Amino acid sequence: MPKETHGIHKWIKHNQLPSARGINKIQKCLDELEQGLINDYGGPEKISTSQEILIRSVTKALGIQFLAELYVNEAGPIKRAPGNDIELRNILGKNYLSYANSIRQNLLALKELSKDGKGDTPDLIGYVEKKYGKKKNG
Repeated sequence: MPKETHGIHKWIKHNQLPSARGINKIQKCLDELEQGLINDYGGPEKISTSQEILIRSVTKALGIQFLAELYVNEAGPIKRAPGNDIELRNILGKNYLSYANSIRQNLLALKELSKDGKGDTPDLIGYVEKKYGKKKNG
């Protein structure tokens, strides 16, 4: 029996979606979401490097979540553990929640960076200092 895989490591390491059912739909959705975010912030000619980084990060994290969901839809959320106990699949553990939080934080940062409305390049360091305070000792 082949080892069950979800394709997330391939996505993270090589930015390639594995070939499996539903992957074309995921790629199309990710492409549309990325383009939609770019358009939301004025199009490719208006977004700053900081915004582009945040948008790519959101897209990457969403790809990971979509792959996890596709895997769980096919394999189920529960697995048998040693000793015949049942447990939640590892893919649904703390990393899944971390990616969800990363998406939320990046979308909030995008929103905050776009508030100036002047078309200026947003100041990512200024945003972080505003959000979390200036770093003490340097």
